[in-house]
Amino acid sequence: RSHRLDKDTSGLLLVAKTNEAHMTFANLFANSKGSLIKRKYTCVVFGNPSNKIGSIQTYIMRHPKNRQIFTTSKTNGKLAITLYTVENSYYFSSTKALSIINCELLRGRTHQIRVHMKHIGCPLVGDQVYCKSKIESVYPDYIRHFPRQVLHSRELSFIHPFTKKHIIIIAPFPEDIVGLLSKLK
Repeated sequence: RSHRLDKDTSGLLLVAKTNEAHMTFANLFANSKGSLIKRKYTCVVFGNPSNKIGSIQTYIMRHPKNRQIFTTSKTNGKLAITLYTVENSYYFSSTKALSIINCELLRGRTHQIRVHMKHIGCPLVGDQVYCKSKIESVYPDYIRHFPRQVLHSRELSFIHPFTKKHIIIIAPFPEDIVGLLSKLK
């Protein structure tokens, strides 16, 4: 098991230089349950979750009809837990909003944040897989036509398996997300 990012997700990726380091980190990711390695992400979603701070806990499995995507389940698949906090919301009409959400993965699964945000009715801006509904014209073009999902792996923190030092690594937003956020403000 290794640390991977979805295609078009920006930010941090942990890479091991030796087989020993790879095996050690793979075991940390597989067995951590969020305690040994913390993975924090920021995303921009359509909508505004009803709870400003929350936890999404579902099972994630391959979609039964389209094996290239994933879906939530109450009983089948692998357990996935996402903690989230709404950082800010921007309204474009009385019912249409975008929200900046910070997420922490307690269990990391393929497409987890994208699937969980869709599950609570807030798909990621720019997500060509999990946000297929027609985006209403109330949103400006720079939002409706953002070229990728707005998902950024912004922080990794862990106890280094060899030095035992607490390591925190933070990645700044890339230019495209900085531009989007500046237009929202």
